Amino acid sequence: MIELAVPSKTFLVGEYAVLQGAPSLIAATQPYFRFSVEKTIEPQSSRFHPDSAASRWFQQSQVLLKSWKVDFADPHKGAGGFGASGAQFVFYHMLATYVQSKRLTDEAQDIWQDYKACEKSKCSGADVVAQTLGGIVCFSAEPFEAKAYDWPFDETDFVILRTGQKIETHVHLNNSQLPNLDGLVGASKLSIEAFFKSNIEAFASGLAIFQKELIKAGLQLEPTLAILEKLNGAPGVLVTKGCGAMGADTVLAIIDNEYRSDFFQAVREWKLEVVATSLDLVRETKLKVS
Repeated sequence: MIELAVPSKTFLVGEYAVLQGAPSLIAATQPYFRFSVEKTIEPQSSRFHPDSAASRWFQQSQVLLKSWKVDFADPHKGAGGFGASGAQFVFYHMLATYVQSKRLTDEAQDIWQDYKACEKSKCSGADVVAQTLGGIVCFSAEPFEAKAYDWPFDETDFVILRTGQKIETHVHLNNSQLPNLDGLVGASKLSIEAFFKSNIEAFASGLAIFQKELIKAGLQLEPTLAILEKLNGAPGVLVTKGCGAMGADTVLAIIDNEYRSDFFQAVREWKLEVVATSLDLVRETKLKVS
């Protein structure tokens, strides 16, 4: 049996702007999407949606993959927002590599290029790169650059919360005419510059500008904005923003560690679900062969 664990992902900053070639920061965190495969004599088809990039990769690689029976466990129970479809592609790509070489040798640029060839939507592919590398990945496509980093702000945490809403990113992007994104591109660059300087005040300021630009562009849902307004009143909050497509699935809060317990108490009272924090960052996919 082969087991593979692929991390969840969340855009900290740069969603939408990444489609214009701007840099973005994506966090790879627990909980893991988990896959297990066993050799079988019965020919298998793709375990996932037939129109997904994962299934298209399966069709291209079925000589390698058709003799493996797949079991998939989604820790988010289909709720969305954390990269299930990207994880499925990463899994099949790494399984094909392992079957050929008995080791995981996928390079981030290789997996990104293969994903872009298989994905028929306008998605950037930044998520599969982050889920391959782990950590906080600084990604840009023009030219391709991707490198993983740790959280650089010792006195703060990021907190990712689930909204209870769901929007499928590929459907949203294919059906939307996006507005001018220059404001988002500029704010993303400001935020990432502050990230590399470990300047939390400038980083929080950049995120706040990015969030305002998302609202200005009509790229945040009203229920998300209501959650953010509530979170902004919680102890120790430096900045909040909606994450991903329309800010629908998840929201981000950057908090001062001195107020950590008070913040989490407030969140519990509001019955908001914390999914991950900076303490849940992971640096790699996990492979186990038995």
